[in-house]
Amino acid sequence: MKVSVSPETLKHLADQLSLIEQDLKAVKVQLRNLYAAEGGKEILVQTIRAVAPLAEVVRAGGTVTPLELSWFCRKYGKHPKGAAGYFTGAKPSMRSGEGGQRMITEHGLSRVRQLELEYGEDWLDRIPLDLVSNPDVDAEAEIYL
Repeated sequence: MKVSVSPETLKHLADQLSLIEQDLKAVKVQLRNLYAAEGGKEILVQTIRAVAPLAEVVRAGGTVTPLELSWFCRKYGKHPKGAAGYFTGAKPSMRSGEGGQRMITEHGLSRVRQLELEYGEDWLDRIPLDLVSNPDVDAEAEIYL
């Protein structure tokens, strides 16, 4: 038995599914925030995505390979190509070293230390990776640490 569905119906169903998925993601974020709100501080997902890879480099001793930096970026939902921004501007957060190694700069270290002061030294361990690493979660979303 073959079932036939019009393209308009398929589009309508796909649109409804997309809305349901968006609502579900929003509810998940709200639930996590409710659980973490007690004593937690707000932080934007984009802040985590920008600074957490730098914090991983600091944890690794301040110097990593390009592959390790790419992995850290992916872990926190940042596209590895976005890491190029760490090496540019008036105050770069990273620099290239011998053999292509990637090294944290004083400015990069100060960005990490600033978040440690605000959210605690264990902030990196409290990041909800299921949310932050998900590219469908809006970078402007707020979570609690």
